Amino acid sequence: MVPTPGDVETLSACQPESSPLLLLRQAAVEAVEADCLLAGEDPTWQCSPAGKAVGSWEGWWTYDGVSGVDHWGVLNPNWKICKCGRKQSPINFEPDRLLFDTHLRFVHVDKHEISGTLNNTGHDVTFFADQRSSSPLMVSGGPLSYQYRFERFHLHFGTVKHQRSGFENATGSEHRVDGQQFPAEIQLLCYSSLYDSFEKAVHQPNGVVGIAILIQMGDEPNRGLRIITDAVTRTTYKDDSTPLESISLHLLLPQTEQFLTYEGSLTTPPCYETVTWIVFNKPIYMNRQQLHMLKRLRKSTAVEKLGNNFRPPQPLHHRVVRTNIDFRRKVGKGCPSMKREMGYKASKWLGA
Repeated sequence: MVPTPGDVETLSACQPESSPLLLLRQAAVEAVEADCLLAGEDPTWQCSPAGKAVGSWEGWWTYDGVSGVDHWGVLNPNWKICKCGRKQSPINFEPDRLLFDTHLRFVHVDKHEISGTLNNTGHDVTFFADQRSSSPLMVSGGPLSYQYRFERFHLHFGTVKHQRSGFENATGSEHRVDGQQFPAEIQLLCYSSLYDSFEKAVHQPNGVVGIAILIQMGDEPNRGLRIITDAVTRTTYKDDSTPLESISLHLLLPQTEQFLTYEGSLTTPPCYETVTWIVFNKPIYMNRQQLHMLKRLRKSTAVEKLGNNFRPPQPLHHRVVRTNIDFRRKVGKGCPSMKREMGYKASKWLGA
């Protein structure tokens, strides 16, 4: 059997690590050990990827530098799919490549409030839902065949001015639309009701659904987002956390039933390709005050800002991106709508 060019590309990307890659990984190990020693910690036990604390190694990745996105597939053998996978996320949505699917239903997210913990992970702001709750929040509809239980959400955002527009925080989202990046993005991750935990579901095909909500700057901020940004003032540094009681994720959803969907992956290591992504076709808004609250967040030191925590768009590799937006129906000045236009119209010969 003769491999196709795509097969050759994948095979070459997944070959065993060559000497330069091994040297890169060794350099990363030495760098993190040096950081631990400067902090007065024992790198063998707490910080070193070569040491005994496996959990520490799995958390030791960044968005830039020697442990940045370009090297995720090299740092850990279990993350190789971050480099050679062909269903990676996020992606750039190209309007002329969208496929209208009449069978897509509306997405349903339960409206009841939930509680959990908001954390500064050193990578992003993450909310973990209380999984002991007797009333878990469920997601269904859209492209999904089963119900999915909400596990957590991640907040990605930027901290620098856009060189062309000059707007603060003009870059920060992971998904892009026609090349346009948004100031921030919140991602709700849920796991299939077929499994009893996120850890089990993430290894299974279609085991996880990710709901991406793009965030734009505006004077009237989203109510749900306001609750989150008020709470982040209590999570300034890495490993800081605060309880978040009675939050309704339904408040985070934009006022639209239109969305895009595709098969992809986690956007952070280990990059498992088991995620069905749903991206709403309308942003929510935050104001400058909320932006400044996010810009106060730090990593492990008082100097390093937490933001700019987004992975660049990944190749689509012939994947199909479906949508429930019917571009054949127009309302107003070319705005697509799914609203049905119904009425009566007389034939031309009537009354002639």
